[in-house]
Amino acid sequence: MAIITGRSLEVLRRLLDPPPQWHLVGSHGAETSDHSLDLDALQPAVIKLAARLEHLVGGRPGVAIEPKPTGAAACTYAMPPPRSRKRS
Repeated sequence: MAIITGRSLEVLRRLLDPPPQWHLVGSHGAETSDHSLDLDALQPAVIKLAARLEHLVGGRPGVAIEPKPTGAAACTYAMPPPRSRKRS
């Protein structure tokens, strides 16, 4: 059995509590349960990316910077739909 998701392996394990024989793939393929990626080595770049995103768009209403195990995302799910936004 293989489970593939965009969520991190940490979240996936917490949500599913999978048996050890399952193969887990998280973070859109960047993390696997066989530990083929060195996440610790990526942390300086991840921190730099999150800081850059925060600088570029973090102050906008409805935008949240979400750190990921292998990067960061500028999430806009808190923004109102385009049709309901006021035009300036």
